[in-house]
Amino acid sequence: MSTLDRPECENRSAKHEVTAVTTEVLVCVLCCSADRPRDLPRPGRNLFEAIENIALRDDLPFPIRPVECMSGCRRDCTVALQAPGKMSYFFGDLRADDTSAEQVLACAALHQASVDGFMARDARPERLREGIVARLPAVLPATRPEPFPAVSPTTAPAIAHPT
Repeated sequence: MSTLDRPECENRSAKHEVTAVTTEVLVCVLCCSADRPRDLPRPGRNLFEAIENIALRDDLPFPIRPVECMSGCRRDCTVALQAPGKMSYFFGDLRADDTSAEQVLACAALHQASVDGFMARDARPERLREGIVARLPAVLPATRPEPFPAVSPTTAPAIAHPT
């Protein structure tokens, strides 16, 4: 049974209402170094399972989402933190163990507590001080620009030309 099929994953999602400020944890489950045989279990999958298990054990409110690729292949294991209206972070070079999993979740708590998502380097857990791949600004709200008014020769403003 995959981690995603476990009943406790559904229960955790149902117990914690996801709000506009809830930090989501994304974990690449395909991450592995180029020299690792592809038939072995992926460290990224192992990190995802460790994060998910600790979140379940500690009843943490963060949605944990497996992602099949975040293009951080040379920086295995990769994790991203995101929330609407906040900066997003993308980390790589993590180890697939419980220490990394705990530190990712501690970092997610910092991200969620921050008004704009900013987390100073020295405030982040040790393993997330290094290996930062990107910090992206918050996504702008989706708005539909007003269409430009149609201009015809009869409605166009007169342009004064120098004589």
